[in-house]
Amino acid sequence: MTAAVQLMPEPTRSIDSHLLGSLVVTESRVFGFPDGLPGFPACREWVLVDAGSPGCAWLQSTSERMVTFFVVDPFLFIPGYSVDLPSEQLTRLPGTATSEGIAILCIATLPGSAGEGATVNLQGPLVLDVRTRLGAQMIIADSKYGLRHPIELIGLG
Repeated sequence: MTAAVQLMPEPTRSIDSHLLGSLVVTESRVFGFPDGLPGFPACREWVLVDAGSPGCAWLQSTSERMVTFFVVDPFLFIPGYSVDLPSEQLTRLPGTATSEGIAILCIATLPGSAGEGATVNLQGPLVLDVRTRLGAQMIIADSKYGLRHPIELIGLG
């Protein structure tokens, strides 16, 4: 006699976003940021929402409906991009000892008006441990990249 294995659906939750509207997200899209983000220390839980273009997502605070960031995979947009994560920085993510299972995203600033270009913060990448679902913004003080690196977002979607 064989026992049937019944797979349980992944738990979901509802989140209200000023920019994205009402969202129903799976728990696997939610990341804890034990230290919050610079300027948003109380926002300790964030959800990644697909932005509909490869390498692009929205990072929405689960507690503050007005706080949403556009994030990009810098390796897809910046030729030759590399980041050296010091091991002491990785200790900020409990259970993360190596860069294995780590995803890197960077916060982009979208143009505010015609004629402006988008920029991306390459000096403060978001480091996400996809196994533990923990994240942190790592400030790389001696980075060769800046806070407002121009990025081409035309043609996405």
